[in-house]
Amino acid sequence: MTNRTSPAAGDLLFGAAAVAQHLNLTKNQVTNFHRSGELPTFKVGRAICARISTLQAHFALQEAAQIGMGSIHLSHGVDTGRPVALATRVTSTSLAVDPANKGDSE
Repeated sequence: MTNRTSPAAGDLLFGAAAVAQHLNLTKNQVTNFHRSGELPTFKVGRAICARISTLQAHFALQEAAQIGMGSIHLSHGVDTGRPVALATRVTSTSLAVDPANKGDSE
């Protein structure tokens, strides 16, 4: 039961072979990354699985960390309950306070 995907499965990659093919890796590399926790994978029975959307978020997070995009926030998706990576850039201009409006409400 490896290397199975179907339209009904949505973005599910079922089996190390399917994950490996999607990421252009070998099955052994996927297995090692799964064991070390370097890839956001999970098991269904004995099969290593991943969601394409989760892999995309994982690599976006890795890319943001490498290029210094700012802080990364993880939250749970409203519809799915799965973690979703949201990258935000905090700059001094986005934190600037208008001197005419000091936050006092009259």
